[in-house]
Amino acid sequence: MSTMKIPTMKERADVKVTLPVQGALRSFWMDDYKSGGAPENDKIQKQTSPTTAEQNEQDKTEGEDEKKEDGEKDWKENDKETREEKPLPGSADIVVVGSGISGAAVVWELMFGEGREGVGKGKGKGKGEKIIMLEARGVCEGATGRNGGHLKAASYRSFSHHKKVYGVQEAVRIARFEYENIMRVHALAKEWGIGCAGWLGETVDLFFEGDEGDGDGDGDAGKEGDTEWDEAKKGVRELWRGFEMVERGEGDGMGNKGEGVQEKEKEKQKGGVQWYEFFEAEEAREKFQVTEGKRKLLGALRYMAGSISAYKFVRGVLGLCLREEEEGRGKVGGGGFEIFEGREVVAVEREGEGGDGYTVRTADGEVIKAKHVVLATNGYTGFLRKEFQGLIVPLRGQVTGQRFVSGNNNNHHREAKAEVPRNRTYSFIYPGGFDYLVPFPTCLETGDGKEKKQQTYILGGGLTYAPGSGVSEFGEMNDGVVDRDC
Repeated sequence: MSTMKIPTMKERADVKVTLPVQGALRSFWMDDYKSGGAPENDKIQKQTSPTTAEQNEQDKTEGEDEKKEDGEKDWKENDKETREEKPLPGSADIVVVGSGISGAAVVWELMFGEGREGVGKGKGKGKGEKIIMLEARGVCEGATGRNGGHLKAASYRSFSHHKKVYGVQEAVRIARFEYENIMRVHALAKEWGIGCAGWLGETVDLFFEGDEGDGDGDGDAGKEGDTEWDEAKKGVRELWRGFEMVERGEGDGMGNKGEGVQEKEKEKQKGGVQWYEFFEAEEAREKFQVTEGKRKLLGALRYMAGSISAYKFVRGVLGLCLREEEEGRGKVGGGGFEIFEGREVVAVEREGEGGDGYTVRTADGEVIKAKHVVLATNGYTGFLRKEFQGLIVPLRGQVTGQRFVSGNNNNHHREAKAEVPRNRTYSFIYPGGFDYLVPFPTCLETGDGKEKKQQTYILGGGLTYAPGSGVSEFGEMNDGVVDRDC
């Protein structure tokens, strides 16, 4: 009987990076947004909204004009021509390759970033650049478009490492940066009216003992310092001590003398960067309705988090960039911003030795010259720049949308016994890995025009169940199939 050889990490990292496959799996967010997502005009806000059914009824009374304002239009509504048919221009100031969240962030910063001309909403800050975005497939149909939408920092897990490598001052700055990233994404979506099913609330990390399949079956899971739960508590306490040191001006930094006492205290309150709550196993089991299987619950940690549809968010951001430019408010100053789908970039070449500028070539033989090129290409970067082969390694993950319809117990649906609060996400942490769950209450539209209450869960993870504890998924670029082992 033959056994499958498990590859090493080096072998997987050495797999040659290719272009994105055509015909990638379409995600929950792309094809099922109406029945699986929030209403089109769902604004970003803290979770104080009415129930989904009430919200949907309210949405029906709102005018079409309101539904189409600001970022509610995605990029296609703001871009009249089919970008797969229109030829590329011969030149541009800046070419951005990739239309995921990194590419969108670059374009947004170029058009509206600090230090650019103009101030405030509706007043772009570009300097006259002509910006072209090239996408091998459809806009935001790569990893960003299939993202589970779980926005959380979990800074306690990395704070100790950052402190050791960079010092306590920088570790605190990183933790604040991670926290602010979450807050500002939601603030931007709310300010500009990008309907992306976002909310801010809390997350709960549930910690479990290992089992024999985790590779730690030495019976030591309960010893102090050996469990993920012990490490989590130590991590949070070290983060708290680090913030206290910086506030006092101790350690390797100069403190935060520019911040008032009120601001510092706010960080410790519920929803702040320092807000963490511990729950030992018995209390956590009851409070969060945990039913244990083969793994024993050790404890839980609660802190701030949120959720967003990255697909809708990115398309909304790019739509705003296109609209602002078309209406003359983007101030890219006679330059302009355009998106071209179906353009596989196969080469980025420097203009001569030490030359100024680049030549960008596509698989169809089109050529565009640019002063600057930004590769927002995620795991595919090694294809265009060979020096990144083995440094930026593709990793295929798994995420699913699970549905349970209350009151409907037939062959196609299972009745949900309990609904998870909409403003709370979960991570299930065990030795060697974790899974996560993001509840997403929706309404299911039926053929008779009625709506039935529906609970949807975005469930991701499972990497450690793949061959080689997940090693087989590194270097994997085929996102057109699902790995049934995960």
